[in-house]
Amino acid sequence: MKYVEINNEKFYYYESDDPVIQHLVTKKQLFGYGNFKLLFDFILNKNLTVVDCGAHIGTFSFVPAINNMRVLAIDGAEKNVECLRKTFEGKDNIIVEHQILLDDIKKCSFTDDYGPYGSAYQGDDGNVESNTLDNLVNKHNVQVGAIKYDIEGNEIEALLGSKETLEKYKPPLLLEVNGHCLRLHNKTPKDLFQTLEDFNYKCYLPIDSGLMCINKNNKWPLCVSDIIAVHKENMYNYLQYPILEPFTQEHIEDLIGQQYQNSNGDCKKYFDTLS
Repeated sequence: MKYVEINNEKFYYYESDDPVIQHLVTKKQLFGYGNFKLLFDFILNKNLTVVDCGAHIGTFSFVPAINNMRVLAIDGAEKNVECLRKTFEGKDNIIVEHQILLDDIKKCSFTDDYGPYGSAYQGDDGNVESNTLDNLVNKHNVQVGAIKYDIEGNEIEALLGSKETLEKYKPPLLLEVNGHCLRLHNKTPKDLFQTLEDFNYKCYLPIDSGLMCINKNNKWPLCVSDIIAVHKENMYNYLQYPILEPFTQEHIEDLIGQQYQNSNGDCKKYFDTLS
């Protein structure tokens, strides 16, 4: 295990060629900082706990943790959790959990012991057991101010396992929409948007000029993207954000073509499902 210093704090990692680690090592910067800043602006009560589902080695959790915000960081990969615990050792405002988040406690397997791409697959032959976010929130008796979900295609199951938390706290959400990973779990971005709608959330794509509405019935023209979801009862708190119309059909087709040309093989497989 190695470390770099970020804001005079030691940040631990294992060597890897994944882009998160390479960004950390070469630039001495946190890959997830932009995502945290995006979600931070939507948090209504900064004294409540920020939940990081799919924490990896803590590039998202680091900023709130060192600024004395309460954080619950959760990851399913063993070595990721080792890094999290080492980085945040001695800080009593952050809780680290080695857990795989799904919709219930059940047998499953987890693909990686380190890195940002670990994913859970359900099955009776699995050698580990999943948990739910509701169980962890109740276990630690935390009040939730915001949640980030980035768990490589397991977002829908994790949301279903967050039902009690979402209904009680109605926190703003930051979610990765990864068309390729969802496809590997026989899901689509539309399924994810529908799940959020079922929980009374509105989904938006953040862009420079505001928040673009997401029409779940349209093709989703981005292979990997981050979205913001806001509970409908809290929308009046965000009137300062310009709300923009969804992608037009013409724009969607143009984006798919552009993205396809510049994508890797995995994303090309996702775009192939849209044709």
